[in-house]
Amino acid sequence: MKLFIPRSLLFVVLIFLASCSISPINSLKTDKDILEKPNEQGYLVFAVSTDLGLSSIQLKSRSSFELNDFLWLEDRNYVFALLPKGSYTVSRVNIGPYRHYDLDFDEISFSFDVAANKINYAGELRIKNGAGGFASFELINRSSLALEFLESKFPNILASKALVYQGPGKDEFFNLVLGSRQSTIEENVK
Repeated sequence: MKLFIPRSLLFVVLIFLASCSISPINSLKTDKDILEKPNEQGYLVFAVSTDLGLSSIQLKSRSSFELNDFLWLEDRNYVFALLPKGSYTVSRVNIGPYRHYDLDFDEISFSFDVAANKINYAGELRIKNGAGGFASFELINRSSLALEFLESKFPNILASKALVYQGPGKDEFFNLVLGSRQSTIEENVK
């Protein structure tokens, strides 16, 4: 007996499986501006501080992405990566190979944007280990530490792109500290 599967059903299943895939995002290693599509991409700066064995962080947007390549500076893991412009939510934190926490229950607290042709600071995800396998999560703004990270690791990209805060709430720290440099970069982009 042969099993007959209509081609249209097979096509729909393949499209569904492709949409469920997670694209890995690697941190940049060199201080070279690699934006190929400045109207469609931006840089993401994202920090994680934790006392747990962080494995990866999943982001949800129109597509799903996984951050698993962190840069270490002092007591924080940083991601400095290229992403498509859009709105993102931290949906899952993977701790080691077998433990994970789903965070998409609170999309407002763990959301940020990536604007095209800019460096977008999303915040610092602070994860604290609790009793009984529980953990607490908080996305906080540590703009001054993000600026120090960029100045020490990626000064050339920082000099050529405007730096904006895209996490929860408002913050004018980058405009206050970088002031006229930010304005000059914005004018040159237009």
